[in-house]
Amino acid sequence: MLKDGFGRTIETLRVSITDRCNLKCLYCTINQDTVFLPKHRIMTYEEIMKISRILLDLGLSRIKLTGGEPLIRKDLPKLIEKLASLNEVKDLSLTTNGTMLTSFMAKILKEAGLHRLNISLDSLNPYTYRRITGGKLNDVLRGIDNAIESGFNPVKINTVLLKNINDSEIFDILNFAVEKSLTIRFIEEMPFSKTPYSGVSNDTVFSMLKPYLETDKVVKDDKSPGPAVTFKVKGSNAKIGFISPFSRPFCMKCNRIRLSTDGKILPCIATNKGVDILSMIRNHSPDQIIIDKIKESLMGKKLMHDGFKNPLKMNLLGG
Repeated sequence: MLKDGFGRTIETLRVSITDRCNLKCLYCTINQDTVFLPKHRIMTYEEIMKISRILLDLGLSRIKLTGGEPLIRKDLPKLIEKLASLNEVKDLSLTTNGTMLTSFMAKILKEAGLHRLNISLDSLNPYTYRRITGGKLNDVLRGIDNAIESGFNPVKINTVLLKNINDSEIFDILNFAVEKSLTIRFIEEMPFSKTPYSGVSNDTVFSMLKPYLETDKVVKDDKSPGPAVTFKVKGSNAKIGFISPFSRPFCMKCNRIRLSTDGKILPCIATNKGVDILSMIRNHSPDQIIIDKIKESLMGKKLMHDGFKNPLKMNLLGG
């Protein structure tokens, strides 16, 4: 069992499998000036498997694949199939912007063994969606439907609210999720990039939704795993969640580590300091040396994050 210096058990690995993305979201780090990693610095499928295998042997049991946009990688179905075949993997999920999630791809991912999908949806207004992401709303809406039709359950929707941009849509997005029996999670903006736009605190979001959350239609879900504060909608499979790294930090029960696109193990989302595992693997370091370095890195994991003073770029880390 892998623990950090404060005794927190590490169970989840979040892997950013690419720094590339087909969108340019306002709250991310990708823009027209972004310089992407050269191909040789990105982990191969085999290297991701090697690092995952080491961490699974240390007791981890949950893997989340992120990016960038993970669907850009052509070997994604193969990676999912191999990871899903490992007995130690109890939960295998993927976060995507959904715009490349065709009906064919959704079925391929399901058949490969992917358990769950998280899809980003920041607006139901085509103009606002394009303003925030640079993409087309219909593409992600089709992606959501394709995920549902392929049998993924639950399908989770991630929404970042920005002041005076999409915050007026909060009830529209909520109703959309409830009607489709989705899990909607409102996620506070994290300052991975310098932007003139301000995120909406989840304290504010909660206050806006309070009249709805206090009706007899909704009940708190205390058994929900992960960092979200979650409510269940009665008579539906829909859930409402709040992930609040600033207004209500969940560091005290953090159970995850991250693997960046270039193969660095990072003990915290808010730091750019990690252990370069990829170089060690390419230099044929013994597994025990790699394990010792991972454990050493975890001993440096702070009790609480420092307010994202020196974060890694979001597309390398997978938010």
